Parts: sequence; C-alpha cells; structure tokens
Amino acid sequence: MKLIIVFLLSLTSLTAAESSPVNSKSSLHSVYQKEIAFLLAQKRNLKKEIMNLRSEFNSKIIHSEKKIKKLEKNYVDLTTSNEKLVSDLSNLERDLENVQGNAGLVDSTLTQARTTLSVSEEELKKLESV
Repeated sequence: MKLIIVFLLSLTSLTAAESSPVNSKSSLHSVYQKEIAFLLAQKRNLKKEIMNLRSEFNSKIIHSEKKIKKLEKNYVDLTTSNEKLVSDLSNLERDLENVQGNAGLVDSTLTQARTTLSVSEEELKKLESV
C-alpha cells in the first residue's frame, strides 16, 4: 500500500517536475530516498520477524524434544513394569502348580491316613472286645 502511495507521489512529482527541471531532480531524489527508507524499514521488520520465527521454531523443537524424551522414559518404565508383571505372573503360576500338586499329595496322604485309621479302629474294637 505504501509502495503505491510512494509511486503516485513520484508520478505527481514528475508532472510537477516537468514545469521546473531543477525542482524535479531534487523532488525525484527525495521520493527515491523516501522509497529507499521505506524498503530498508521493511527489510528490518522482515529480519525481526524471521528472528522471531526462528526463535519460536527453536523453542518448539526444544519443547518437542523434551516431550519425546519424557515419552521414551515413560515407554521404558512401562516396558520394565510389564516385564516385572509377566515375571510375577509366571512365578505365581508356578506357585499355583506347586500348591495344586501339594494339595494332591495332601489328599492322598489324608486318604492313606483315613484308611490306616479305619483299620486301626477296627483292630482297637477287636482288642477291646476281647
């Protein structure tokens, strides 16, 4: 927008300059200096904007890298926890098999004890009756 205004001013200066050649050179020179000043100001603003964008970009990269590291640590922790739980489950299954095996052994021992006791009771009754 400013560029258009400067261009129109320079055209106005040129038409006014046609009437006086000395005035036209200084007026044209003034218009070019204003245009150069405007373009230099735009260049500075664009450089500032680029620096701000780079800073923002670098900040986002750093934030993303931190987030990735946190997620990686979380993944490792979860994997370790999962491995521990799998190991604990395996140990519990093994313990359950041992308990079930022991229960079978206890049952057979109790059956033998009952058999032995019933035989002993019969013998005791016989002895008492005598």
